[in-house]
Amino acid sequence: MKERRVFTDEDVFEYAKNRLTGKNLKLEDITEIELWQGFLPRELHHELQIGQGFLPPGKDGEDIIPTYDLVEQDNPREPIFHHDGKIMIPEFSSIDRAKRYKVMITSMIAASPDLNDIRFRVVYPEGKKRIVEQQYSNFAYDFTMGLFLPEERHLTQRIFDSHNVRDIKDIIVGPLESVAAYSDEVIASAKNEYLDVQLVKIGDVRALNIGYIYGRQASILFDKIFKEIDGFHDEKNQTDINVYMYGRVGSLFREYERHDVLTPTATIDELDVRAGTNYIHPFTNILARRGKECINLNVLNVIDETYELLESAKNVIGYAMRTASIDMEIKHALAAIDDARGKYYPHLRINFGFVGHVSDRPLYGDKLSVELDSKQGEQAAAKMIADHIRSQE
Repeated sequence: MKERRVFTDEDVFEYAKNRLTGKNLKLEDITEIELWQGFLPRELHHELQIGQGFLPPGKDGEDIIPTYDLVEQDNPREPIFHHDGKIMIPEFSSIDRAKRYKVMITSMIAASPDLNDIRFRVVYPEGKKRIVEQQYSNFAYDFTMGLFLPEERHLTQRIFDSHNVRDIKDIIVGPLESVAAYSDEVIASAKNEYLDVQLVKIGDVRALNIGYIYGRQASILFDKIFKEIDGFHDEKNQTDINVYMYGRVGSLFREYERHDVLTPTATIDELDVRAGTNYIHPFTNILARRGKECINLNVLNVIDETYELLESAKNVIGYAMRTASIDMEIKHALAAIDDARGKYYPHLRINFGFVGHVSDRPLYGDKLSVELDSKQGEQAAAKMIADHIRSQE
């Protein structure tokens, strides 16, 4: 029997509209979409400046450089360029985010007869799909070098004007604004095309706050960061490294409403649920006692969630817990953290805390196609992390 997708055609349309359009661009104005997979915004900007693939050569044989604008997004994510009905999206975080765009765009076009004429294509670096994942790794590496500045040659990648993070012991991954609101001081902040970042002081603790990461970007980036932390710590001394993450999660139960916070202590994977094996992977969440413990379902993408998948996951019970939350990051963050724990034991003891704030309840008609009405849940999650850090002083 065919599974029933949670997102209706109308939901897909609304979800895509919220992510592809803005104040200066309507969905009906789009005639062509290009996903530049494995490109940073400045790399796409360079391609646009030289006129590649845009307009025919000028009368004198020179490329005509078109004018283009940025889409004025209501909830900014990747910068989206547009020109004469064509939009171009640089995608630089992970294969999961690229897949989300591909599924969203193709589903949107298929769902609406009015959009069937939109042309969609994916552009790869040097025209080679096989090098995209290396690009993701390179971007994470350059970002990490700009933070830690391990050698003089990395000064050109510097992220903070007068700070490095070689002695950092606390890392918070999640939206910067809410972390700043519950910090005693923002020591430094930097806008970076890969990820925005800031140094904050919470109590007596100096913490590095990295912006929102997506899917496998968590494992790619954490792998690079842990290598640098290890490089700047003496193996003769044991050091605690605390990694906190917070972000949106779906809820599988009616009683967990938008803005409620959940602290999972185990994960199950979508593919295991589909196979009927339901392997439960417990983990230590240092924030667990501050929230509602549960099992988290790791999904491949939100648009392809089905009622059958979510109901099956909801019925998985283990370690006296229910499967109550849904996300795409915890599993990948844990993969890098578990690997680092083994590699750098005993001189680095890596602790992990995750808190999710509910953004949707897909089984009850409350879907991601409808944006959150406030930052109440995000702020509650950030406050939980700040309170925990202060309690450890």
